[in-house]
Amino acid sequence: SRLSLGRGGPRDLAAIAGGLAAADSLCATLEAASPSLLPLPDEIARACAALDRVAVPLKERLAATLAEELPLIARDGGFIARGASADLDETRALRDDARKLIAGLQAKYAGETGISALKVRHNNVLGYFVEVTAQHGDRMREAPLDATFFHRQTLASQVRFSTNELAELEGRIASAGDRAMALENEIFDALAERIIADGQALEAASSALDGQFGKARVH
Repeated sequence: SRLSLGRGGPRDLAAIAGGLAAADSLCATLEAASPSLLPLPDEIARACAALDRVAVPLKERLAATLAEELPLIARDGGFIARGASADLDETRALRDDARKLIAGLQAKYAGETGISALKVRHNNVLGYFVEVTAQHGDRMREAPLDATFFHRQTLASQVRFSTNELAELEGRIASAGDRAMALENEIFDALAERIIADGQALEAASSALDGQFGKARVH
């Protein structure tokens, strides 16, 4: 009900997963305990068949998607498990490992240019840039390096350049946090829609199991 009203959160997904796991385990126990000459009551048998058809794939999907520690509300983020979405993992890596990615790019450029003192730096005016000493500045402006590195700024002792690759990475880093949150919300919405779509079958199975065991307790 909370999910269908748009009020659900990650812990509601986990509650659904826990309920499905408990129902699946209950049906397995009942089927194993029921002798061939005394089959399960029809309503329970139908409920278990419905759960097997709908609940098992959904339970497995939820288990593979949700992280172990879940926030109360989706906008807090961090509720999708690592490995559940390659796109989300890559975006999180950009958000969390920007320094490592920049260091890797610096090593790559130092190797390509043969300038061991080359640095990738950042300031609030230029953003990320490639910096070399003035003595290497002219060589960076000549072929073949000028095809990759374009001039940004010349100082007394340093010359600064950029590349299309660095500019693209900077943009991706800047937007990674927002994109990670958007991707998590997309996955959450897809799971909620799946649960809502299967809601009638799940509710019928739940009612059947609860009703039969309620009768048993009464008698």
